[in-house]
This record gives sequence, C-alpha cells and structure tokens, in this order.
Amino acid sequence: MDEMLDRRLRAIVGAGWRAAVIGMIVFLGMWGVYVAAMHIRPEWVLDAWGGLLSWETVQMVSLCMFGALKLLWFVFLFGVLFVELLRRRLARAA
Repeated sequence: MDEMLDRRLRAIVGAGWRAAVIGMIVFLGMWGVYVAAMHIRPEWVLDAWGGLLSWETVQMVSLCMFGALKLLWFVFLFGVLFVELLRRRLARAA
C-alpha cells in the first residue's frame, strides 16, 4: 500500500476515534443535565418548550432525541471501524 495513503487513513481513523470519545463525553454531559432537570423539574424548562407541554411530553421527546443521537453515534463508530479494518486489509495485501 502506498505510504501516503496509509498515513492519511491512519489520520482519519485517529481523528475518528477522538471525535467518538469527545462525542460520548458530550452525550454523557447532556444526559447528566437531563437527569438533573427531570429530578428538579424547574418551570423554566417547560417555558423553554413553549409552555404548552407537560413533563411527560418533554420526557418522551428528550428520550427520543437521546436515542436518535446514540444511534447516530453508533453509525459514526461503525464508519470509523470500517475505515480501520480497510486500512489493515490494504496494508496486509501490499
């Protein structure tokens, strides 16, 4: 395999793993804020959602959002894993 291609693929994989770790840290921080808000249930949260929603609706929408973000994170992670496995296969074939 070409040396330049190997270096580029290594850089892509390294940046991908770092972005995945940073994404998980941000996700955990958001989850912590969500748990605190659901425990305290401040009125300004309902006002921020327009004031027309109940706590059950806010909770359901938030959980669906977290599920979608987690799914996107896993898709990103599988993409990074694919590039890493492709790089190893190309290096072995050369």
